[in-house]
Amino acid sequence: MRLRQSIQFLCVLVLFATCAVGADDRVLMSASLDADASRAWAIYRNTQQEHLLVFIPPRDELPDIRYEPAQPGLVQAVRPLGRKLPVSIAALNDRVYLAYPPVYANERRLMRVYSLSLTPSPVGGVWVASSADRFDTEPAIVTNGSLIGLQGTSSAVWALIKDENRVTLSVLDRLDWQSVDLPESINTTRLELTAIGKHPVLIDRSGLRFVAHEFDPETGAWSEFPESIELSDAIRITAGTRALSVLDEQEPGKTRLRSWSPTGLFEIASGLDLPDSASIGALSSSGSLIAISIDRETAEGALEQPPASIEILELGLLDGAERYRGAPIATTPVSPEEFRFLVGMMMLIMMGVLIVVIMPDHSSAMHLPEGVVLADPGRRLIATMLDAVLVTAVVGRLVDVSAADILTLTVIMRPDNAWSVFPLVIITGLMYSTLTEALFGATPAKMLVGIRVVRARPGAPVRPSLWSSLVRNGIKWLLPPVAALALIDPETLHRGDRAARTLVVMPRPAQPDPRDSDEG
Repeated sequence: MRLRQSIQFLCVLVLFATCAVGADDRVLMSASLDADASRAWAIYRNTQQEHLLVFIPPRDELPDIRYEPAQPGLVQAVRPLGRKLPVSIAALNDRVYLAYPPVYANERRLMRVYSLSLTPSPVGGVWVASSADRFDTEPAIVTNGSLIGLQGTSSAVWALIKDENRVTLSVLDRLDWQSVDLPESINTTRLELTAIGKHPVLIDRSGLRFVAHEFDPETGAWSEFPESIELSDAIRITAGTRALSVLDEQEPGKTRLRSWSPTGLFEIASGLDLPDSASIGALSSSGSLIAISIDRETAEGALEQPPASIEILELGLLDGAERYRGAPIATTPVSPEEFRFLVGMMMLIMMGVLIVVIMPDHSSAMHLPEGVVLADPGRRLIATMLDAVLVTAVVGRLVDVSAADILTLTVIMRPDNAWSVFPLVIITGLMYSTLTEALFGATPAKMLVGIRVVRARPGAPVRPSLWSSLVRNGIKWLLPPVAALALIDPETLHRGDRAARTLVVMPRPAQPDPRDSDEG
């Protein structure tokens, strides 16, 4: 008896593991229906066995927005989703919507919906999420039924819900989901939701042929495509801005691509090598059809689950020509060339620090001009901080990066190329300090706290030359740790001051008149 129970338990466990693998290897995909810069989203399990939300950036340019069009095959991992996966996703412009399995809350059965948007980084080619660590909450779908599909048009997000024998088409409003009546002519037994441009389209799969019904949100009218498609379980249909893309397998390894719209049904290409398990999305603005598939080859007798192989295939929507086939090309904040450049710069800076700090000071005595005294470290520190805030605020404003993120170095943790704002800050600060000190003897911050830079020589105070100002500020902005040694220097001088033979001074305090004390 125990042996039989053990065998039954083992069979159930194997069946559960098989189902879990099949569910985990499912790819969810949706593309936006924008006239310009169409983009797509996908959810799949990567080679590290993590479920990822993946962004497929536009392959073409968008007017008035600065970003680099992505090459075929390029994707960007947005964030892991954990164990709980959505049942459907939909793309609308720069935002993706995720619908999760139903839960009960306040005696109601809800399907929670969340969203996230990405915008192009002003500094690099990576897109930045609207929220760094969470999704935006959208109105939940209240239903006792199941979600057939979630679909974005060019202007709204639609949901097709089946509740017992009733099918409902709903559109996401600002505060709730609004239902749309379906005409009695539509057979609701087996429907599929897709879209063309701003119009949702219902595909009736219940008859001998596939029939498409298009809804116009502006007039509230339904219309049927004049052409229908032959019945087949191997047909896959994906949304587009001007037409639906229809893929059907004619024979193993040979797929036909057709365009289906109210104007007719047209064949684009045939004999395409397209995996039958691939999820499809169309980047209509760039004329690209993207297919993502997961291949997991299990050796005979193997008990462990093998790693997944993810493949992206990009085809031309108008000719079926293959543009890319292979593993996803992941975007990274730092390219290999940029990484080598940064390593080289860091080595040069470290060498400069060693030379400046270790090199003995052979300069002659530095004379204090008349009528001034050395500025105290407190004023110098305040002036430096104010200059840094001013420079980062200006640069951050120009490249749309928060000055607080720059000053606190949190910009380094961002998944885009915003970290490269630091060279801009250093160059801007160097030019700003050099020019203002050479022209006026002080930066605005130094003027505010009452200090200035002068040449270290007897006589009346004279502002530094352009070269001297460049030398002292070069060490200050390029080697901040070296400049910070001025705070502990007995003469409050850093290496830049000594190399440029300059002093940071303030007016000598007025001495009390001895006659005033005698009269008292």
